[in-house]
Amino acid sequence: MLRHKATQLYSGTLDRKVAQLLRGKALAQDFHLYVIDVACRHTLDIPDKFFDSACDVGNTWNRGLDLAAIDKDRIAVDSQRFGFGSVAYAGGGRAVVKGRSHTCTQLPDYQAHIMSGESEIAKLQRNPSYIVQRVLNGGGRELNVFLLRDLRTRQLHFLCYYAVFDPTRNVNRKLTACRFEAVPEQQVEGVLAKLRAYADALALDYARVELIHDTAAQEWFLIDINNSPGGGPLTNIAAPKVAQLLERLCAPR
Repeated sequence: MLRHKATQLYSGTLDRKVAQLLRGKALAQDFHLYVIDVACRHTLDIPDKFFDSACDVGNTWNRGLDLAAIDKDRIAVDSQRFGFGSVAYAGGGRAVVKGRSHTCTQLPDYQAHIMSGESEIAKLQRNPSYIVQRVLNGGGRELNVFLLRDLRTRQLHFLCYYAVFDPTRNVNRKLTACRFEAVPEQQVEGVLAKLRAYADALALDYARVELIHDTAAQEWFLIDINNSPGGGPLTNIAAPKVAQLLERLCAPR
């Protein structure tokens, strides 16, 4: 059966939806979808024994993941070793600014937005609560990849969706009337090969990854790795597919 535990308090998250869809389903053995939301304040108080003694890399997604390795600053540096472009702000007077995590929701301008002015940008670069990144031109398309590893074969599987929105209205797709399009793997196989190598190095087994292909630089940029995908329209679309995939990968053989 699928055993589920989560640190996040929100309803409607991907892991909760998947666990609900697979409740009572017979699997080959006990598998553990135990999710630690590193972006939440109460996560700082997680007990050392969050994982059960039975949990190991062969039956628990992300059991071998070093959570510090998916910090946004680490991603910005480490992703370049796998062929992704640098999202670091390098001057020019325009930058994308956003709160570092869910612990920063009370800050002004927490949501991603474009800021102009070197002095204002420099001020936020010194503030550890914010992330400052280069402005990318993705043509209003953000690739969201749900990845799930077969824990018995270690093979990664992907479900891909484009979030399509109007960046002239807002750089943050969450604040625009975006739509979602399923993307065949073969259409983005080049970037998935890079992502597979990066995920293998991280021991990343379950996540939603956000990527943008800059139309000017003709290069892929990895924006975020979310090991605890939250709720929302895309989660509602993807959850049944993720549940079906998980059930198939964990079925008796």
